[in-house]
Amino acid sequence: MKKFLRILLIIILLGVLTYNGYILADWFIENHNANEALKDIVIEIDEDEPVETLEPGTTANSSQTGNKNNNKKTDTSKKKVQNYSPKLAQTNPDIVGVLYVPGTSIDYPITQTTNNEYYLTHLLNKKVNSAGNPFMDYRNTLNDKNIIIYGHNRKNGAMFGTLKKVFNDAWIKKNYKISWSTASGKKYYKVFSAYTIVAESEFNRVDFRSRDEFSSWLKKMSGRSMYNYGTTANADDSVLTLSTCYGQSSQNKRLVVHAKLIK
Repeated sequence: MKKFLRILLIIILLGVLTYNGYILADWFIENHNANEALKDIVIEIDEDEPVETLEPGTTANSSQTGNKNNNKKTDTSKKKVQNYSPKLAQTNPDIVGVLYVPGTSIDYPITQTTNNEYYLTHLLNKKVNSAGNPFMDYRNTLNDKNIIIYGHNRKNGAMFGTLKKVFNDAWIKKNYKISWSTASGKKYYKVFSAYTIVAESEFNRVDFRSRDEFSSWLKKMSGRSMYNYGTTANADDSVLTLSTCYGQSSQNKRLVVHAKLIK
């Protein structure tokens, strides 16, 4: 009987190891396919953006944001930043712009379709993949007061997996300019609020019935910020909101970044 139980236990363990191996292999394959999908895209580049990177690991807290931080790397070379172009749009008509967030790995073509589900599970080439592709809220137009872009928080840092770097001391101190390139040109934004919150529908509002209502919303979003980015927003501003999952999936939390248009 003991011999039978040992054999059964070994069989179960081998089954678990095989299953976990399959899951891990599938994860690597999906990440590889996601990277390959981006390589196939025809892009135009702009070499006017400095390379700005941060050392991984350190996260700011409210008592440390004013401290000297040695975790910032400065590179005097230029980064080839993607720009929106007609050729880029031809590769996928759903592409509405290109988002670049310095100090992170976010430099992606952004898509938009008729819902907020499709690009959670489809790549830029429209092949099924759990990595998805960052996308703009289906309710948005490029002229809205609050443009929302979503992306997966991938463990390998892909998509919006490095958006959490906006909590790093050096990022907060510098408050890099986020670029958003569309058919109407390139615009720059600076963060005025970043926080984590249980999923809700207030941060991603697109309908504001009056200037006062938008002003009230801005005040509420600004008050949520976990850190001081040295930038304020008012009713005359336009906002770019970035959102991704945060923490364990069971917590249903979001990391939200609000940035205002500066030019």
